[in-house]
Amino acid sequence: DRGGSEQKKFMNQWMSAYVGDDKEALRAVSPVHNVGRIKAELFLVHGSNDVRVPVGHYDRLKKALDAIGKDYEEMVKPEGHGFYQVDNRVALYTKMYEFFEKHIGAKKETAAN
Repeated sequence: DRGGSEQKKFMNQWMSAYVGDDKEALRAVSPVHNVGRIKAELFLVHGSNDVRVPVGHYDRLKKALDAIGKDYEEMVKPEGHGFYQVDNRVALYTKMYEFFEKHIGAKKETAAN
């Protein structure tokens, strides 16, 4: 499995050491369990081949957001944890720029005045 079980073991140890093991505390700060409290505009980005944060986490968040009718923008590319292919980076940064301009940029400020 090309080190998958070793990587999973390492990630579990890292999460335990730096995030903790208290399931109630983790649930209390988990975005997927608190979607109703999210006030900000959202741009979800995920690599469909991510082994650190499997795409199932992204899918569950989308499902929770859809269930409450919360709008979001999204991008999923066939990458891992981070986008490394040039075309995907260009697409990501272009979409990020458009998202920021729409929600916090000069165009937004002008529209508010």
